[in-house]
Amino acid sequence: MRVNWILGIDAPVLDSATVEGMKDVAPIWSGTSRMQPGVADNLVCHDLIRGELMLRKRYDMIYNLYVTHRLQNLGIDSQASYYQGQFDGAITAIEDIICLHLVASISDLVILVGFDLETQAAAPESEAKRNRLGMIRQLMTNDQDLQWILVQDASGLDPAFGDLPNVSCDALENVLHYFSQL
Repeated sequence: MRVNWILGIDAPVLDSATVEGMKDVAPIWSGTSRMQPGVADNLVCHDLIRGELMLRKRYDMIYNLYVTHRLQNLGIDSQASYYQGQFDGAITAIEDIICLHLVASISDLVILVGFDLETQAAAPESEAKRNRLGMIRQLMTNDQDLQWILVQDASGLDPAFGDLPNVSCDALENVLHYFSQL
């Protein structure tokens, strides 16, 4: 089974024991906006300035680095991977969406930590937040064989995700315990 973790923009700071437990299960993906040094195996950077800096400082020698194709012609010798694509509308946490796209194509199970997919009934959502939730839901419905585990309390899950048969919620400790028993 091909499993991957994605740390979203709202992921908590993780202690080293938790990180090691996660890495024993599967590779960890993260956007650079949420980067915690030494945690992710795979980093996604969509920001042009930060991406160029990471290429020049050879972050690709430490992480599997994924940057936008717009940085490909800088003439920097790099082992980074370049992804294509653009976003037409406003969207929050864009690197989370890119991680989801990249990981969905190589996984049977994706475990999401730090993705705020809770009902926002108390406050009106921004267009960028609605766009983000819509893109995540679309990804989750595109391939019903791909399973998703959201590390969050199911009682607060947005109804748009609660009805998806390939989506479940659980606590991080439970997920780690399950995989340690395999």
